[in-house]
Formats: sequence, C-alpha cells, structure tokens
Amino acid sequence: MRTKTTILSAVALAAGLLSASAQVYSANVVGYYNVAVAAHGYQLIANQLTNSANDINVVAGQGCISDPAGANNTVLFFWGGSGFSSYQYFKGADADTYFLNSGSTDGWYDPTGTKAVAALKQNSGHFLFNPASTPLTNTFVGQVVQGPFTRTVKTGFDTYSVVPPVGTNVDSTLGGFPGTSDSNGANNDVIYIYNGGYSTYQYFTGADADTYFLNSGSVNGWYDPTGVSNPAQLKVGQGFFIHHFTAPVTWNSTFTVQ
Repeated sequence: MRTKTTILSAVALAAGLLSASAQVYSANVVGYYNVAVAAHGYQLIANQLTNSANDINVVAGQGCISDPAGANNTVLFFWGGSGFSSYQYFKGADADTYFLNSGSTDGWYDPTGTKAVAALKQNSGHFLFNPASTPLTNTFVGQVVQGPFTRTVKTGFDTYSVVPPVGTNVDSTLGGFPGTSDSNGANNDVIYIYNGGYSTYQYFTGADADTYFLNSGSVNGWYDPTGVSNPAQLKVGQGFFIHHFTAPVTWNSTFTVQ
C-alpha cells in the first residue's frame, strides 16, 4: 500500500538572519491553503495551521460572507466535542447594524450578538455552510507545525483532522492510526468522510482484513465494504469523523517539511 501525500500549495520559508559570527535560519514555515465550499453547500473543514492562538475569528474568516440583514451570512457549525454550536460571520459594521451595537469587530457571532471565544484547534473538524449562490473560498493562513504530534482518540464519535496541511490517502501509515480491528467486522473503528454526503470505511489490521474479506497479504488500514484498501483521499483542510469502539488511545505521528 502506498501513501500519497501532497504538501500545501504555497509554503514560504522565513528568511535567515545573518550575523558577524554565524548564519542562523528560522525553523518557521509559513503558508496558506484554500478550502472551497460549494454554493448552498457544506464542507467539514479543519484548521491545519497555527495563527493567533488558533482564534476562530482569525483563522476561519477570510473569504466568508457578511450580511447586515443576517440572511446570507456564512455559518460555522463549531464542534465542541459532543455537539455543534452555530455562529454567523459578520463584518464589524454589519454586526453593529444587525445587533444594534457599536464598535463590533469582524468575526463569528452567536444569535445573541456575542462574539465567539474559542480556538479552532488542530486535529478537529467543523462544518462551514455557504448560503450564497456562488462557491465560497475560505483561506487559512499561518504556520506549519512540524515534528511529532500526540492526540487522543476518544471512545465514541468525535471529529478529527490530519494535523499538518497535507492531502493523503486514508490509511494507517499516516502516523500509524491506533484503530480497533475485529476480524468479524462488528466492532471496527469507522471513519466518516464528508464530500456532500458521507462515505464510510472500517479499520482492519492486515490479518483481520484477510479473515474478513477472504484475502491474503492485506495491510493495516481503512477498507470499504468490498475490501478495497485506501479507497478515499483526504483533501488539505478537510476534517472527518471517527467512531472509536474501545478505550481512548494515543495517536502519534510526525511531519517535517522536506
């Protein structure tokens, strides 16, 4: 099984600093990526960069639509761990008009006019709704986090994302996802990938996949109902759901810009 990865489209290395005694380079890698949302459509987005403590009012507002009448604003369905909270995007002036305030700033607002205070953390997914009749492009700008990543996969449903901004096949070789596998196909972890509708795949170890699909030489990874491994591609900036069946486990991975 071969994992295909694609680094985000534009990455700029910070300039090195020269001194009289040595040449020192910054380890920071700065870049951006775009997430397209179809007209009148939803997209399960993910923040894969760091920027201003990952404040949702900074990292998920570029390209969003603001309407002083509150009728056609971009809507963010923020996943809090067990459910969604909804926020509308307003420019400051539009928020003043709609909520009869003064001095409002650009960002995401709840129905009472309170600006959201939350982090759009990496390794989490959130739905973005585009009410417009034309596609929306949401731009994320920030720093690419490198090195090892440690995340907890909790029992039950939760949203996740790949931490670095890469597009990749959905398989266990991306950091060695510590999935639950069952040779009977009854209690395997399930991943739900949204692209206008959900596609689902079960996690199997190679041995369990051989048993369940009557194959030989299978490898650890996500399988569709026909036994095809690596069936789906995650896009840059895309979140997903996982239903994990056993006790919480640690998901370790690493990433370095080459």
